[in-house]
Amino acid sequence: MSVCPVCGCKTDELDFVLCTIEKNEEMVCSFCEKQIKKLYSDSTPATAQVRWLSSVLEKEVPSRPQNISVALNAMKSKFVPETNETVSTGAIESQVNSIKRDVNMPINSSNGAPNISVDQYNNLIKRLEKLEGDFAKYKKSQLIKMIIELGLPVLMLILLAIIFFASGLYESLSQLLSIL
Repeated sequence: MSVCPVCGCKTDELDFVLCTIEKNEEMVCSFCEKQIKKLYSDSTPATAQVRWLSSVLEKEVPSRPQNISVALNAMKSKFVPETNETVSTGAIESQVNSIKRDVNMPINSSNGAPNISVDQYNNLIKRLEKLEGDFAKYKKSQLIKMIIELGLPVLMLILLAIIFFASGLYESLSQLLSIL
């Protein structure tokens, strides 16, 4: 197992491929190689690739050579605009909304809770109460099953002992053993 110099994940050495990062040829894992190729192939890469690049740069990888760090930062400067105070909040909000649409997340209200109607809320409460009832029934049935699994063999053993002694089999076996 080796560590990928880009993402820092442990990868089997067979999965390493040669990749060109800003004119530097490096051995990286196949996933990172695919992501880097996608970043280079598109003039406007998808937000998922840009987020991957940002997260890779934020991750501390002790085995990452300096030239890879410089190359990744150069790639980031091409695709990720630097945010500063001169950027309007409307532009930032539009970027956030586009990211939310890309990952199919519901847009949240200002307090962080998802926007749902009263009917949806009541439906969720009913479903939760039904699940709680089903879970209580399940617990009872599991308890009954456990009692039967443990109690039935003990009951059968007691019943066999009663039959063994009541039938006189014990006396005849003891007489047979005394003869031997």
